[in-house]
Amino acid sequence: MPKGIKKCKVCGKEYEYCKSMITDPKMFRWQDVACCQEHGAIYLAQVMEARKKVATAETTKLATDGAESAPTKKRSRKKKADADEVVSDKEMA
Repeated sequence: MPKGIKKCKVCGKEYEYCKSMITDPKMFRWQDVACCQEHGAIYLAQVMEARKKVATAETTKLATDGAESAPTKKRSRKKKADADEVVSDKEMA
């Protein structure tokens, strides 16, 4: 089997891994990022924590942006006529 050398993302140690292993992109494989299972768990925890912070920040930003950029309907106000300007139909005739 073809082997490759990778660097552990937790401790920096170089380790050998199998390049030909068929991987499912939806499944986490600790061998892809770490030299041992324990470091794989540490790395996964760090990634999940970082994603949670980003998701929270995006949700907060969307909530505040949505409130500020919500379209407001302008209401037109009718002018009130002054008492002097009101002319009855009888005066006009």
